[in-house]
Amino acid sequence: MTERSFTPPEGFVLDDYIRSRHFNYSRGGWVRLSFETAKEKTVRNLSETPFNESQTIEVIGAGRWRITAEMPDSRLIDGWIAMWSEDSGIENLKRERIGDSV
Repeated sequence: MTERSFTPPEGFVLDDYIRSRHFNYSRGGWVRLSFETAKEKTVRNLSETPFNESQTIEVIGAGRWRITAEMPDSRLIDGWIAMWSEDSGIENLKRERIGDSV
């Protein structure tokens, strides 16, 4: 909180601004990211802290799941994948471009 007042520019929508900027990490556009895992801890973690509201977790076999979410195409996602790929058991990773906005 600040004691200073602020009047946003006419037509400014904070949610639209956030979706379009991503703190200079965005490539622009959106992707549908999906991957499979056999690690129950990955499913538990992403159930508790999903990527966003679009995320789904689908059982695809005994002890196997597919996680899918639509999100801004960004270097942050690259970093998450690089950091957690092995520990999370990420397999069959797909990154499909789905448009300029969602």
